[in-house]
Amino acid sequence: PQQPQPQQPQQPQQPQQQPPKPEDPAQIYIDIPPANPETYETQTEPEWQPAPDWRPATQQEAPPAPPAPPAPPAPPAPQPEKAQPATGVSQDFLKDCPHCGHDLAMPSVAMPSHGEKQAFLQSVLGQKPFMRDYSLLGGAIRVRFRTLATREIDMIYKQVMWYREQGQIGTIEDYYELINRYRVYLQLVRLEAPGPNGFIHDLPEGYSEEANPHADGFWHFDTPPPRQTGLPTIESYLLSNVLKTEMLQRTITSTCAKFNRLVAKLEAVVDNSDFWHATEEQS
Repeated sequence: PQQPQPQQPQQPQQPQQQPPKPEDPAQIYIDIPPANPETYETQTEPEWQPAPDWRPATQQEAPPAPPAPPAPPAPPAPQPEKAQPATGVSQDFLKDCPHCGHDLAMPSVAMPSHGEKQAFLQSVLGQKPFMRDYSLLGGAIRVRFRTLATREIDMIYKQVMWYREQGQIGTIEDYYELINRYRVYLQLVRLEAPGPNGFIHDLPEGYSEEANPHADGFWHFDTPPPRQTGLPTIESYLLSNVLKTEMLQRTITSTCAKFNRLVAKLEAVVDNSDFWHATEEQS
């Protein structure tokens, strides 16, 4: 029989050492010693303390209020309504007369003189054209105009309407421009420039004997084509021999418009009670 071997006293176990780190750089290990629960310390959060400048919301100062917007300006006081003309058109937008198209911005014509009233009355009673002389450029030029007969005005519209039918007038401005030109050509009866180097142009006082039988002289020209008049022939003569420059043409046209305004003023005041007394011979 085998003898029992005596038991060797147990030696205290040595702490096992971790295996050496491999030299393989492709693997990663975390070298952290094992935790000892006995060394844990209980961490308690400190009691919250407010900041020194902290105050409850009910005691905080309210932010300053934004400035109030400026008060709107007071509305202007209502103006009294302007009286409306008989035509029903507001005077604020009335630039031309709704009846005749006269430019209301032009100054009013002065009351005709005694001589003008007397000459106008004689022309009406004697069935003669009313005439008036004007001095231009400080007396360097004198010009005379006359009124037209009814059939002479018809001749003007007849010629202008033919131009319109032929398509030679494109706008309404061209239409009235041509009418005004023909009026000037028939109303002009004398243009004079006194002096040694001056000139004198005496023109007929009537378009034709049929149109103005009471005139002292008439234009003579070839028979015009059907539906036309002799006004283009008269215009060609005046522009070639009398009104040779644009400056003279515009000056004569402006003076003729002044003459027509005088005639319109005389026609407007014939019903006044003092018009007839003003034409009586003055003492």
